[in-house]
Amino acid sequence: MQLDVLSSRIDRMETYSRRNTILFHGIPEENDEDIEAKLLNILSEQMKLRHINGNCIEYCHRLGSTKDQRARPVLVRFESLRARSNVWNTKTSLKGSKISVSEFLTKSRQQVFTEARKYFGIRNCWSSDGTIVVMLLNN
Repeated sequence: MQLDVLSSRIDRMETYSRRNTILFHGIPEENDEDIEAKLLNILSEQMKLRHINGNCIEYCHRLGSTKDQRARPVLVRFESLRARSNVWNTKTSLKGSKISVSEFLTKSRQQVFTEARKYFGIRNCWSSDGTIVVMLLNN
């Protein structure tokens, strides 16, 4: 029982530490790329967030190693929760492009989220500030 309580608390702490972080998927990968410049271009041109500049980004980098031809996701940590929220709230402006935005969930929450989307459908499941929300038939 203690182990479950500790695991739950660690997961909550980890989720809290990721609150300023977002993942960008589908950004084409090139050799010798300046990922921050590429990301700032997407934020200003496609998402129309011209007030977000390099000072708003604490760091950004690609995750994992290159195994196949797919582009690796880009992890972006913002300086403030306000900047992160501005990006999160305008993610719908990327509709129709190959780029998408998601939360950087912990491993256990990501597994639950994936299973919930399989069972309840993609449109009925989403995440908000690390919390997984499922819309049931009775709303």
